Amino acid sequence: MMIEADKQVVEYQNKVKKSQQKINKKGNKCTILKEIARYSKPKNKVVLAFILAMIFACAEAIFGFLVVNNVFALNDLSNSLLVKTSRMWSVIIFGVAIIAFFSLWGSKSTFGILGEKITLNLR
Repeated sequence: MMIEADKQVVEYQNKVKKSQQKINKKGNKCTILKEIARYSKPKNKVVLAFILAMIFACAEAIFGFLVVNNVFALNDLSNSLLVKTSRMWSVIIFGVAIIAFFSLWGSKSTFGILGEKITLNLR
């Protein structure tokens, strides 16, 4: 005797095999974004999470570039120019850090909500 949960697992495995066969017949490659979007109902949240993750990745690269520029600004000999340039770079770095914070927070929370909904949909 098979338990009801075992039947559901077998049905799900059969669905996955059928979808893989369709993909192989068409020759299309299924990306991660398409797989996640298939199981999550609000598809715009998937796109939002990926965009926020990309913004965070860009902010990290920009942050490193700005820190290097701030270090080179410390090589100036005049005090007034040193204070002026270091303040400017510090304000820009702070702005990029705020953008990185909110984009990381947004992407992690959106991915968490999506993961919870996908788990509930798969059950």
